[in-house]
Order: sequence, then C-alpha cells, then structure tokens
Amino acid sequence: MKLFEELSEVDSSVECSCDLLSQQLRQHKLRIRILGMIDLNKRLSFLIFGALVKNVLLLLQWDLGKQFDE
Repeated sequence: MKLFEELSEVDSSVECSCDLLSQQLRQHKLRIRILGMIDLNKRLSFLIFGALVKNVLLLLQWDLGKQFDE
C-alpha cells in the first residue's frame, strides 16, 4: 500500500491501465442497478447524498441542543 505522498509517483503500467479503463467507460454506458430495479444515475446519487447530509446535520443539531439544555 502506498503512502499519500507516493500517489503522484504512479507506475506507467498503472497509468496505462487507468487510461484504458476510462476509455472503456466512455465508450460503454455503465449501468448500476439498485436491487435490480432502480438505475443509479446522477440525480438519484445527488438525492441520496443530500439526504445523508441532512440527517447528519439534524443529528448534530440535536446533539448540540442536548448539550446546551444540561
């Protein structure tokens, strides 16, 4: 496993493999399905991320409210 500082020193074979993968993903649409029914797209992933952030903020607000009530 490489350290964070060593990430810029990537092997040329790894870089070539990443380039090939990115070309393949551009040519062929990658479809991710949730439970075999729902396609995961940008809109759905944005909604999921937004709901996660909202819940975390509500939990933080609740925790801070409990601390100040004591």
